[in-house]
Amino acid sequence: MKPKRARQDRKPKDPATSRPGAQSFSFSACARADGPPSGKGTVALSPFAGRSRATQRRRAAAKLYRALPDYLAPNLKLLFVGINPGLRSAFAGHYYANPRNPFWRLLHEAGLTPVQLRPEEDWRMREFGYGLTDTVKRPSRGAAELRRRDFAANRGRLIRVVSRYRPAAVCFNSKTAFEGFFGKGFFAGFGPQRVTLAGAPVFVLPSTSPANAAISLAVKSSYFKALKEWLQSLDQTAALRR
Repeated sequence: MKPKRARQDRKPKDPATSRPGAQSFSFSACARADGPPSGKGTVALSPFAGRSRATQRRRAAAKLYRALPDYLAPNLKLLFVGINPGLRSAFAGHYYANPRNPFWRLLHEAGLTPVQLRPEEDWRMREFGYGLTDTVKRPSRGAAELRRRDFAANRGRLIRVVSRYRPAAVCFNSKTAFEGFFGKGFFAGFGPQRVTLAGAPVFVLPSTSPANAAISLAVKSSYFKALKEWLQSLDQTAALRR
């Protein structure tokens, strides 16, 4: 007669994995929506499960990069209009926050502001009679990521802004922003334009983005100084009409 084997204690079955074909899931790797699985034999569940990686990246980026607020007031002497927020500015929450973007420096050196503002002081632009907005509010890595539909979707918004706040003039900070709004065939070179926006005269600056390295800092500076002279001429014309 064979001796009986000692009975081994069996672990209770997990109802979630006891069925044939059931998988074991790990929630430990969900800190990033597109992060790698936590290990072999496990599947990391994500709130974006089932969506493409491109969609996951857009959703994750949307939480980090927000559209910048408009800085507006009635009867400004000039409204600056950029293309759209870059990721550096969107993450910082301030206009022209990339340290390689000389916008704030050129503004001051041209005599348009009495002090050189820092990006986190962008809200102070209204103290000097200026406003800030963008042609497209959606942040992106670069202007090349924008599509025609992005500009078309924001065109009415910009018209409403200018119509409501009635700035004396509008300045697009790049040819791309200008043509994104008006379309091809209207650009008359950097400087004053032949078109108006909701009745306001328009000026176009070379983009101050670091990506616009083809135009030197000295040339960009000359257009900021030309902008100041243009604003002064508008003031003189308005004074004669009073």
